Amino acid sequence: GCRTESITGVLNEYGERIYVCPACLEEGYSYCCHCDEYYPASRMTLVDNTYVCPNCVEEHCAKCAECGEIHHNNSLHDAYDKYGNEVLICDDCRYESYRCCECCGTVHHEDNLHCVHGRYNSEINVCDNCLNNYYGECERCGEYFNTAELTNGLCPDCYRKQEDEDNE
Repeated sequence: GCRTESITGVLNEYGERIYVCPACLEEGYSYCCHCDEYYPASRMTLVDNTYVCPNCVEEHCAKCAECGEIHHNNSLHDAYDKYGNEVLICDDCRYESYRCCECCGTVHHEDNLHCVHGRYNSEINVCDNCLNNYYGECERCGEYFNTAELTNGLCPDCYRKQEDEDNE
C-alpha cells in the first residue's frame, strides 16, 4: 500500500482533492505548468513539451491555424493567413510559410506578399494593404514601385527610356 510520509495533494478525475504517496503520484499524475496542480495523467494534454490540464488548455492555449497543433498562447504569433484572415500561428509555421511585410511589419502567409522595388531599387516583400496604399505598377515594365518614384505612371528607368525615345 501507500506510505503516508511525504504525501502530495492532487485533484482526482472528479476534481476532488485527494492525497497520494510519491509512487502513486509518479505513476498516475502529471503536473499542470499553468495552475500548479497535479491531475490524472490521462486528462492532461502535452503542449510544447509540458503538461496542461483541461481548464488551462482552454484558458492558456490555442491551436495553430496552419498546422492545427495546440501551443501555449505566449508561443503563438498574430498573422494573416492566405485568405487574409487574422490567425494565430506557431513558431514552426511562422518560419516555414510566413514572412513580415517589409513596409508595415505585419506577418502574412508568403503567398500573400508581393515583390516590389523599395527605396534604392532594392526588392522587398509587401502585403496587399501596403501594395495598394504605397506602390503603383509601372505602365511600361509592369513592375511595382513606390508611388513617389513613378513619374507619369513610369518607373525611373522606363521614364528615362521614354525620354530617350522621345528625343530621338
